[in-house]
Amino acid sequence: MNRVRAAGFTLIELLIVVGIIGLLAAAFLPDLLAGKETANIEADKANMRQFAQWLEMSKSRNRGLPTEGGHGFLLTLWTKELIDHSPANFDRFFTPGIREEDNQWKALRPQVERNEKIWTSLADTTTEDTNYAARAKEHLKGMTAYTEAWMANDNEGVWAFKSGVVNILWGDGSVRDLQWNDMKDRFNLVDKTEPFKTWGPDSPYDALQKLAN
Repeated sequence: MNRVRAAGFTLIELLIVVGIIGLLAAAFLPDLLAGKETANIEADKANMRQFAQWLEMSKSRNRGLPTEGGHGFLLTLWTKELIDHSPANFDRFFTPGIREEDNQWKALRPQVERNEKIWTSLADTTTEDTNYAARAKEHLKGMTAYTEAWMANDNEGVWAFKSGVVNILWGDGSVRDLQWNDMKDRFNLVDKTEPFKTWGPDSPYDALQKLAN
């Protein structure tokens, strides 16, 4: 009987262990989630820098940037086969960290993996085919200005990042983030109930008003 008692846990001891594990998880989980969010934001910045390189490549190959605005500005890179139709390049049209939950990503990713044709023309595409807003067609002439925004997280229906960060690609190829505290103070926002509008003339940020989705 004593040997059995020494070899195992009583119910009370097991509950204590479970309770300790729960306390540790509660203490460290916020830091883990914050670290994951930061990693996704940085991965998203890398995504945008890649788009900047692709757009520069388009300028050199086609003697100009894409002539369509909004989502078409970015998806032209795929439809005109300026980039390889690989799963990795397909992924770049969607935000790191949330693309795995995106219905369009989930529907199209298997087709890309099987080398099936998608987005054969811009007529086949919609705003659901990317998580980014890009330069509006009527504002393409200002694309050479370093102070002009080229693309940003579209926040279409939901924040790209729960922390309230918005990444923006600028004309000089740099990517800078707009933090929630800056948005709140600068644009007199109250809370994060509604995602920050990152495109269109009704965006609170004038630099983003020249983007479309």
